[in-house]
Amino acid sequence: MGDIICRVCGEPWDSFGVHSRTDVTNAEAKQILSGKGCPSCKGKQQLYTHHIEFLQSMDDNTDRDVFEVIEEAEAD
Repeated sequence: MGDIICRVCGEPWDSFGVHSRTDVTNAEAKQILSGKGCPSCKGKQQLYTHHIEFLQSMDDNTDRDVFEVIEEAEAD
């Protein structure tokens, strides 16, 4: 799998490391997957410049519906 791009700062995160929680904590993974930031930017003001890259990276790294993954992460 490839990288998941942080929607806030554009930092790439290894998809396996995020989904398996080996590179980040459970809370950090939920934050990354919901598009609310990552440990690198710690959810600083959203710049809205990485929306397309974020959605493309999520689409490339899951067989599920991207919005389903985001909603699930936000619900947890």
